[in-house]
Amino acid sequence: MSLLWDEWRKITQHGKAMLILSVAMIAQIVLPRLLPDLTELPYSDTLYRKFTAEYGGAYSAEISENINTHLQEIQTICAEYGSVQQAYLAGTLTLEQFKTATDAYGIAQAELSTMQYLSEKCAYLDGAEDFAKSIFYDTNIKRFLDDIGYPFLLVLALLCVIVPIFDREYRYGIHHLILATPYGHIPIALCKMMAAFFLAFGASLLFSGIQGVIYLIQVGAENLLQPLSNLMDYPGYGQTTVLHFYLTDALYKACCLGCGCLAVCIVTMLCRETTISLFFAAAVLMLPALSVDLFPQTLGRYLFCGMGLTEPYPANCNMRLLFVILLLKAAAYTIIGIRLWCRKR
Repeated sequence: MSLLWDEWRKITQHGKAMLILSVAMIAQIVLPRLLPDLTELPYSDTLYRKFTAEYGGAYSAEISENINTHLQEIQTICAEYGSVQQAYLAGTLTLEQFKTATDAYGIAQAELSTMQYLSEKCAYLDGAEDFAKSIFYDTNIKRFLDDIGYPFLLVLALLCVIVPIFDREYRYGIHHLILATPYGHIPIALCKMMAAFFLAFGASLLFSGIQGVIYLIQVGAENLLQPLSNLMDYPGYGQTTVLHFYLTDALYKACCLGCGCLAVCIVTMLCRETTISLFFAAAVLMLPALSVDLFPQTLGRYLFCGMGLTEPYPANCNMRLLFVILLLKAAAYTIIGIRLWCRKR
């Protein structure tokens, strides 16, 4: 434990590593919020909030009927407005009647897209698997989950901190001196790689935790215990609640990033040169996420686990198997790293 603690102190105290990670984490959280939100919703968010409050609750045939009836009334008003105009021009409608019909048409046009979306949601819930179905305002949850993307700045900061763990020893020519000490072989290599894994794992968990706290402060905890499958963009998750999904995904991302940083250690020991190590290390962390679509969906996710850094964990994956694979990968990377560290040349 003393060796592990010494290696941890060397990482966190060398080159202002914590400052680099802190600045990157803050920038990763703040910068996306400074950019204009260009996401176009297929409905009016204000009306969606109003109608989900009006029709919301445990989903039932009655709620579906009420929503579809309202939609049919709106469509009827829109379809008949042309004939209303013709009637007014022909003099068979008074000005007051035409104004009333025009106001109703304007309201119907404004509500049409929102009611169509709610009708689509009813059709989705009717055909979905069995879970606690309900209608509720979910725009905030959708936006929050959709905005969880690849943490580029955090990954780059981790590269700047992880690469020197082994590169520093090679660069200053003290690799062979360390190997000459009683604990210079397996113990030192193991502690260095464990420190790298825990740093990446902890940074990812902290980042996800901060994002979650910011969401709770801004929006609150309303509907976090609703099944995620109530959102049309996230089918197949069954009874998994929004909160359980986010916590599991945060752990999944942390494990993926931890394994990725172990691979970065291996790259550093192979290259033994800072610039080249940074280049190939960046490729190691980013290529799996970019190349996973070249393989069958399930196979790619199980083999690379890189999709976890770009998208939420998939609904059709066996999470226990996925975490076992991550554990096996971490063990394999550690063994390879130890062998590379102990080689003579």
